[in-house]
Amino acid sequence: MMLLVSASERAPHPGSTRWRIVVPVRGGPVAKTRLTRIEGRELSPSERVELALAMALDTVAAARDSGCGPVTVRTADPRTATVFRQEGVAVSMDGGGGLNTEIAAAATESAAGDGITSGVVVLLGDLPALRADDVRDALAEVVSLEASHAYVPDREGTGTTLVAVCPPETPLPLAFGPGSAHRHSELGFVAVGAALTRLRCDVDTPDGWERALALGLGPASTRVRAALLGPVRR
Repeated sequence: MMLLVSASERAPHPGSTRWRIVVPVRGGPVAKTRLTRIEGRELSPSERVELALAMALDTVAAARDSGCGPVTVRTADPRTATVFRQEGVAVSMDGGGGLNTEIAAAATESAAGDGITSGVVVLLGDLPALRADDVRDALAEVVSLEASHAYVPDREGTGTTLVAVCPPETPLPLAFGPGSAHRHSELGFVAVGAALTRLRCDVDTPDGWERALALGLGPASTRVRAALLGPVRR
C-alpha cells in the first residue's frame, strides 16, 4: 500500500492559517451502499468496501499533501482505522453519536491543547479525484474572504464536501446530511470553491463515479479500479 507523507511533519506556509483537518470515513459494510456498480460492472459488497476505502485513502492523501495542517480520520470501522494508522494517519474512533456530533467531537479532540491551530476543516472522505491544490485553493479562498464559517457545495449544490471554521468553536456548528448545503447557508456559512470541480465531486452513485473518473482518479482508486475492470471490456 502506498506510504503517505504526513502533512503534520511539514511546516505550514509562512503567514498561512494553521488548520486541523478532520476526515469522516464510514468504512466497512455500511460504506457507499448506493455505489452498486462502476462503468457497467456490478460490485459485490466486498468490492464496494475496497473501493470506498481507496477513495478515502486518496482523499486523505490530498489533504495531507496540501500542507495545510495535520489530518485526523474519524471512523467506527476497525479495519479502516487499522489501515489509516498503518499509513501514519491519526485516527479517532466514532462513538456512535451521529455524523455531526462525531465530526465535532473529532475536531475538538484533534485541536485540544494546540495553541497554533487557528481553524478546523471537515473534509468528506469520498473525493477520489481530489488533489492537494484543491484543498489549498479552497482554504486560501476562505482566508481571503475572511470568512469565519465557510463551506464547499457538492456538484449538485445540495450537499457539502468541505466545511471550514476559523477560529475553532465548541460545539462546532455542522449540518452534514441530506440538503446540507442549504442548512450550512442558513447557519451563516459562506459558499466557496465554485470552480474547484474535483473538490465538489463526491462519489455516492455510479454517476458520481463517472464524473470522478473523467476528472482523474487518485492512485489508490486507480489501482482498485484496475483490479476490478482489468478483464472487462467497455
